[in-house]
Amino acid sequence: MLSKLNTANGVGLTALETMGGSIPIWQNPEDLQKDQGGFTIANPPAALAIIPAGTPVNIDESARTLGVGYRFEVYEEVADDAVIIKVVKYSTKYGALAKVGMHLMAMPAALATAGAAYTITAIDTTTSALYDAITIGTTLGATLAVGSVVAEADSTHATTAVLKYAGERLTYDDVFISSDALQYNVSTVYFGSVYARRIREIAAIERAAMPQINFSESK
Repeated sequence: MLSKLNTANGVGLTALETMGGSIPIWQNPEDLQKDQGGFTIANPPAALAIIPAGTPVNIDESARTLGVGYRFEVYEEVADDAVIIKVVKYSTKYGALAKVGMHLMAMPAALATAGAAYTITAIDTTTSALYDAITIGTTLGATLAVGSVVAEADSTHATTAVLKYAGERLTYDDVFISSDALQYNVSTVYFGSVYARRIREIAAIERAAMPQINFSESK
């Protein structure tokens, strides 16, 4: 599972040989269409951190802002009354992108559909080398299957929470968050083909919202 983290720029990784080395995520990179970056990240992770290549993002061209679609793959089935969600660990020197205070919801059936989301109150990153255990304030009230996706929501609410940012394109390469500064040279891809098995899990509904990007299942 760790090989799914792209290490294209190799920044901040504990050991390239154990993380899969410089694994290309783009198929036919010469055909990619991407912007030139320079966006302010609207919801940056706490420094130090890495936003991996192939992360879904939503951009505002006029404001030059970029919202990161934080997504986490369910590692072990979650019962509808559980408040602990085990998610696949994508280890780097700087740990997980989930953080206490983030609102979390199950990926909705449609990107604009509202539902339940609750705040992360604790994250255990030390018990297992394969998963992080995220504790939320209240159960989501739904069974989450292995391999399904949970996502950052805009708020905590039993019925009206929505995705904080719905993906419309993907980050081109790893973004190393080196400090609390919000301005980074983040380039995004809006047309091309990506090796889907080499990036973090993106739900089918969100892939469908990016028809200009081909998610190849080739290894």
